[in-house]
Amino acid sequence: MDPAPVPIVDFHTHIGDVCRGCYREQIVSDTDGQVKSHLLERSSYNPHLIRLVSSGILPKSLLISSAQNAASLANGKNLIASMDSAGIEKSLILPIAPFVQTQQVLEASKEAPDRLIPLISVNFDGASPDDVKNQIEDYCNRFPFRGIKFHPNIQRIDPSSHVARTLYETAAQKGLFIIVHGGITPILFDDSRKLAVGKKLLPILEAHPNTTFVVAHAGCYFNPNNKVLENMAGLKNVYAETSGVGPDTIFSALSLLGPERVIFGSDWPYGTQTQSLSLLRSAIYRFCLIKNDDVNRVFQLVQSDNANRLLKCQ
Repeated sequence: MDPAPVPIVDFHTHIGDVCRGCYREQIVSDTDGQVKSHLLERSSYNPHLIRLVSSGILPKSLLISSAQNAASLANGKNLIASMDSAGIEKSLILPIAPFVQTQQVLEASKEAPDRLIPLISVNFDGASPDDVKNQIEDYCNRFPFRGIKFHPNIQRIDPSSHVARTLYETAAQKGLFIIVHGGITPILFDDSRKLAVGKKLLPILEAHPNTTFVVAHAGCYFNPNNKVLENMAGLKNVYAETSGVGPDTIFSALSLLGPERVIFGSDWPYGTQTQSLSLLRSAIYRFCLIKNDDVNRVFQLVQSDNANRLLKCQ
């Protein structure tokens, strides 16, 4: 039985070339077209394929060209077309400074201000802790932002550094959530690819209980590891977001954190919204069958209510 219709919120999309920190070229996102589902997504993020992609065996150019192709389609017009096709009401658009700046996503959101929700990204280049705090305060004075995107890997910031701690503390003071990358970044080829793995990230989540964190990719991007989710389960300030992982990981997140702390995301254009929803729904049906939970209740929480609560829409 199909669930009752729910106004879906996608908590994780991008415009522009947020991955440019992994290579030098600048990709202009002005191409009209539909993002196509990639092999990993079509395989439900098969762990054998994930291991192959993250092993370093494949040519770097293959991984980079895939990210560049996706970035060439990452504009507001294509995102809205994708949302319409997938039945998604709202999408959060996440910058990663300095490669895509906060102002860029703010401008893009004007194309559909009731549907596209911009977040903040701090530019850490040469920034002191005071600079980090001032950037966030300045943005909040300009627009009613609800959250901040932080990508330790691409931004090459140790999550335990002083500037990062200032980010967490200022977010808590301003009532902003932080959506933080969780896992490795396969198109990085140095030590920065692992700055957001569990052993780096979990102590930070625990040390800042007054900050609300949404851990992208359920903390398991190209690094499937239920231990991460087990450790996140006891941290009531932490949510898991579902992009870039398969139904098994989503099922684990639902089981360990509960449906009240799991949020749908697609990572468009690096994932597709239609297929991401399909993987999510597969996990929810399995969870409800095994746990004897109500399907409509869980869909409502994961696809809408949890996101809207953090966005202060209800």
